[in-house]
Amino acid sequence: MALQIRYGFLTGNLFDGWTTEDLAGIDPAASVRRYADLCEAAIHKAFPDAEVEIAYQHATGIVPANIHTQVINPGQTDEEQGEREATVDLIGSDVYEAQEWIVSA
Repeated sequence: MALQIRYGFLTGNLFDGWTTEDLAGIDPAASVRRYADLCEAAIHKAFPDAEVEIAYQHATGIVPANIHTQVINPGQTDEEQGEREATVDLIGSDVYEAQEWIVSA
C-alpha cells in the first residue's frame, strides 16, 4: 500500500478576518480551487510517491475529523505519522502565506 495523504481545510478559513474591501476584486470560488490545486502539487512535490487527496468543506472554524490532515503508511510509528502530518500542515500554511492562490475576479 502506498503512502496516502489527506489534507483538509475549511474554505471560510481562507478568508477569515478579511474585510469586504479585502475581498473586492477576488473570486473566492476560483481562489479555493486554486488553493486546493497548489496544496496538492506542493504535497506531491514533498511526497512524490504518495496518493494525495485534498478535501474541503464550505465552513469556518475547526477542521472536522472527517477531513483533517491524515497520513496513512503501513508500518509507520505514531511519531512518524505525527511528523508527516505536521509537514503536510506546514505545506498548506506555506501555500496560504505565499498567496499565489488568490484569483482576481
